[in-house]
Amino acid sequence: MIINRKKILGITLSILIALSIFLIVYFTTIYRPRIKDTDNIVIWNDADFKNYRFGGKGTEANPYLIENLNITTLSHEGIYIAHTTKYFIIRNCYVNAIKTGIFIDHVADETAVISFNTLEKNADSGIYITNSDNIQIYNNTLLSNWDGITIEDSQNSILQNNLCEDNRNKGIFLYNSLNSFIGNSVSINNRYGGIILENSPYATLTENICEDSSGYGSNWPTASDENGGFGIYLRSSPNSTMIKNHLSSNYDSNIYIDSSANLSIINNTLLNNGLAFESKTTVYFPVVNRLKYTNVDYYLSFTIEDNSVNDKPLGFYTHLSNETFTSTTDGQMIFVNCSNLQIENLNMFNGSGISLYFSENARIINSSISSMSRNGLSLFNSHGSRIMNNTVYNNVVDGVLIYNSNYTNVSNNSCYENGDDGLTVMYSSNNIISENTLFNNSDSGLTNRGTDTNLITNNAFMKNKQEGLIISFSTNTNVTFNTCNNNNLDGILLQESLYSSIANNSVFDNSDNGISFRSSSFNLLVNNSIENNLGSGIYFITLIGEAISENNSIHHNIIADSNSYGVKIGSGAFNAVHHNNFTDNNLGSSSQAYDSGSENIWYDILSMEGNFWSDYVGPGSYSIDGSANSEDLYPL
Repeated sequence: MIINRKKILGITLSILIALSIFLIVYFTTIYRPRIKDTDNIVIWNDADFKNYRFGGKGTEANPYLIENLNITTLSHEGIYIAHTTKYFIIRNCYVNAIKTGIFIDHVADETAVISFNTLEKNADSGIYITNSDNIQIYNNTLLSNWDGITIEDSQNSILQNNLCEDNRNKGIFLYNSLNSFIGNSVSINNRYGGIILENSPYATLTENICEDSSGYGSNWPTASDENGGFGIYLRSSPNSTMIKNHLSSNYDSNIYIDSSANLSIINNTLLNNGLAFESKTTVYFPVVNRLKYTNVDYYLSFTIEDNSVNDKPLGFYTHLSNETFTSTTDGQMIFVNCSNLQIENLNMFNGSGISLYFSENARIINSSISSMSRNGLSLFNSHGSRIMNNTVYNNVVDGVLIYNSNYTNVSNNSCYENGDDGLTVMYSSNNIISENTLFNNSDSGLTNRGTDTNLITNNAFMKNKQEGLIISFSTNTNVTFNTCNNNNLDGILLQESLYSSIANNSVFDNSDNGISFRSSSFNLLVNNSIENNLGSGIYFITLIGEAISENNSIHHNIIADSNSYGVKIGSGAFNAVHHNNFTDNNLGSSSQAYDSGSENIWYDILSMEGNFWSDYVGPGSYSIDGSANSEDLYPL
């Protein structure tokens, strides 16, 4: 009998294929390992492994197997392993503990693998690794913990294919940990951020998905001014690489860079937000104009290529001179170390804005910038620019931000319906803000903070959800010929500001006070029309722990039809109020003014003339309400 070897080989191969398919189906859909309920596991040293009936022998070839366990415990840690040299794998376990699901501390290099576990509702981290190098963490599910995975003081970690969802703070957090790899992981709806690295250089982040980090907003649980909402956030983590990540709808930024030079950011997909650099300074007052990074080389150290924002290119432009942009397909435009740019007639929408860093004499004119996920237009350390005749609206943060940028002219722009201010000018001096219309913004029309010698003239601030104009931590601001009306709070607020001149402005129909002083001294208010405000016309307020407002001069103003007092000095000293026209303020009360401060004077000492009071019937002085028992000795 002749044996057909090809037929036998074919039959054998078919049997092997069928058996393989059966085994795959069995182990993936039918077979379920036996899950054992147990209390927490505590291992302080190698000997403690023998207290448990784990499989394996603790060698590299045959590691201890901590597997198939359901650990729901009132202990602080579900699985605690410290100071060991044995090899072990933790896999296919469910862990819910009071604080941390799996806690690994000072285990020997390359001895630990954590895989296919579910860590849920732990009050601290689902997985916490400290002082343990070359840990492998893959295919785990981390749900509704404080942080999903925390790696601290541990080098060369490998995190791959993990799911971090609905954690109340961070999805993945690395601190003081070098040379880590984070790949193919999914972080969804982690409130502070998806992947956060701090003091963790030389990291590689590739093909991760980070979505829907919402931020804390007013409910931020610490004293930090960062409210979260980041996709990937690198702080003090230089020489790292981000490649082929998909980042979507993270509230603050999809990628946020802070003090991290020499990054490679390549071929990432950013949707509903873009890339941002930390540029805040902690220097507020007295005025010192400087960026956190004063060297342009920091910004030039980045390699940013082939990324997209809302399916449009992320444009990263450096060293341009005398270039003109009259159209763009970019979803975000970043310019570094450029000069004499002409950006005009753009219609840019549904992206992440235009930002200039260390760029001189730019001209941004006749453009429409709307629906950006952060600011519409931002200048950082970019002097001598002209921003003119633009419409900037419906951006998530500010319409226009001028930061540490001097000699800027912002004129004849319309900024409205932005999520914060229409225009913010911070730590920037000798700027001219003129003939702009700033209305219906969710915070203020204009915030001028930490500046010196700025001119704010002929602008309209109206129908903003908070103040029309805020002058804070600033000196020598000249505010003249502006209109501030129908704002939900004050028309103008001076906060911790000195030597400002507020003259010839029309401030009316605001839902709180016309003009408020808060810890502001040596300012001049003259020739303003302050009428029909629902609070006081002019209000001095001091919060607990703040300085009072002193030596301000208020004269030759029309102060009329205030729902409360025409001038109310809740606290303040040595302020002079004279030659003002007080008409029909605080109707039905005994006085149109109030003083609970000290040494305030309600008349001009030199001319011996006070104020006009529409309810003064004479003769004699005019009495001022309040504990100071002040009087206008020479009412007009």
